[in-house]
Amino acid sequence: MPPLVLYITAAILFLRASPLPYGNYALLGFVATPVFAWAAVEAYRIDRIVLACIYVLLAVVFNPFVPVELDRDTWFVVEVGVGIFIVLTARLFSGSPMGEGDDR
Repeated sequence: MPPLVLYITAAILFLRASPLPYGNYALLGFVATPVFAWAAVEAYRIDRIVLACIYVLLAVVFNPFVPVELDRDTWFVVEVGVGIFIVLTARLFSGSPMGEGDDR
């Protein structure tokens, strides 16, 4: 997985922490859920099991089909915290993009 995909998702999360119309929040779910699922698969593939479980949890929390109901202040903390988490973990995926040079 190119880390750029995760950095873009983090930027969207930081943007979502600002007051926006509801449609933008739903859009993030359609962007974030597949990115988090992809990151979970990649983390599992490089034997980062705890990281994979965290990304699965994030995919569930941000899914657009069964929304998690939290108040606005709680969502702000979650979005900023997850954005920081993504920025800190994105570099772990740079050495092993899906489908390139893995001998497993």
